[in-house]
Amino acid sequence: MDFFTTVLAMIVTLGILVTIHEYGHFWVARRCGIKVLRFSVGFGKPLVRWRDKLDTEYVIAAIPLGGYVSMLDEREGDVPESLKSQAFNRKTVWQRFAVVVAGPLVNLIFPVFVYWALFLSGISAVVPVVGSVKPQSIAEVAGVMPGGEIVAVDGYETQTWDDINLRLAARIGDEAIVPMEVRYESQQTSKSYDLDLRDWQLDLETESPLSSVGLEAYRPKVPVVIGRVEPSGQAELSGLQVGDEVVRVNGVPAGMWEDFVALIQKSAGQELQLEVVRNDDVILLSIIPAENAGRTVRLRVISVRAFSLLSGRKKCTV
Repeated sequence: MDFFTTVLAMIVTLGILVTIHEYGHFWVARRCGIKVLRFSVGFGKPLVRWRDKLDTEYVIAAIPLGGYVSMLDEREGDVPESLKSQAFNRKTVWQRFAVVVAGPLVNLIFPVFVYWALFLSGISAVVPVVGSVKPQSIAEVAGVMPGGEIVAVDGYETQTWDDINLRLAARIGDEAIVPMEVRYESQQTSKSYDLDLRDWQLDLETESPLSSVGLEAYRPKVPVVIGRVEPSGQAELSGLQVGDEVVRVNGVPAGMWEDFVALIQKSAGQELQLEVVRNDDVILLSIIPAENAGRTVRLRVISVRAFSLLSGRKKCTV
């Protein structure tokens, strides 16, 4: 499945790049007064085609591995006298040069635009707050305490857990002492700890650099709230409604949403007694999670309430 996903992603990416490239040729050709006969994305048998008011044919072809822009040119066939002024070969050297370089130039500009847009929109990620420290781990020996936000590792600013993993991964194989700065809400300044990696034993197949030094991410208690109920699904048949908060399952506290999801996934075909809070009232419901081909459970009713997030370079809670 991953192979086909990769191939599909490659085809889509290639299609976008080809379209952008050819559009560069097309746009400049039009501005130079050159008649464009065809704008094709892909090769082979046309799947979709249409024409605009300037009689340019647009084609989406069967083989998405390229594309081209066909322009009027006296060197490729007879051109009516009335259209000769629109032929590519009749344009100045600089105009022809502009048409030729427009495609590659757009391919250079497009990534810059994309990264600029991503920079403005920012990203959302979990703030790297330490939830727990494993006993007798490298982090515990260094003195790291739960509850602080890791702001720097090895002299590099860290804003997400991925940043921390990357900085630690860069030290694999090095017998070094790596500084890590942690900021606690009760303190005005960050506190520095030294992670002793001289005897660091890391198995990348079973653990991440972060967990191997003994750090676990903070996971706040997120209420199990129903965000969507699939029509005619087990949730709807059991009486669950959007906005319901599940507080107990079979008399046991539902815990965090991850715990509830895990319980549902391993309880396919088994009846569960849910204690639900709805409009300040407590309601008891029964649900039997449905199986999908006997392997996975259809679970499409849970809404995860976001907690401490990092958007762009500013923290926010939503």
